[in-house]
Amino acid sequence: MKPRDSLDRDRAEAGLARTLRLHALFDLYGGLLTERQREVFELYHLCDLSLAEVAEHLQVSRQAVHDLLRRSEAALEQAEAAVGALTRRTRRQRRLRRLAELLSQAEAELAVWGTLEGTGGGIAGAGADLPVRRLRRLLVRARRLARSLLADTQGGV
Repeated sequence: MKPRDSLDRDRAEAGLARTLRLHALFDLYGGLLTERQREVFELYHLCDLSLAEVAEHLQVSRQAVHDLLRRSEAALEQAEAAVGALTRRTRRQRRLRRLAELLSQAEAELAVWGTLEGTGGGIAGAGADLPVRRLRRLLVRARRLARSLLADTQGGV
């Protein structure tokens, strides 16, 4: 059984993950919500007001804010289920991170390979280090490209 502080930390992380997902969904699909739904979502999630503060601001009950907020969140989840843009973006980011990792590993392997050249363990012959240098430069460029693609996908779909 997990200690209480570990359970609390797990709950906090799950809550944060849910909040981040809702914010990403709002960025993608917020335009599909009604004006009132957007207003409640923004006040609660983006302005970090409590349900009571949102209710006071809109002059409605706390329960009305809660219900509208849940309907808004459900509408965002339904839009994602139908379109899947966030899922695709997340998958693309994961693949780009993996590509960058693989390129870094290949570059490290190539560095080891390059040091073996003079010991008989690598490519032998005059000018043999030229292909190794070219390959190393290509890997560095490919890794930079993967990182820039990853940075681009974190800003949008």
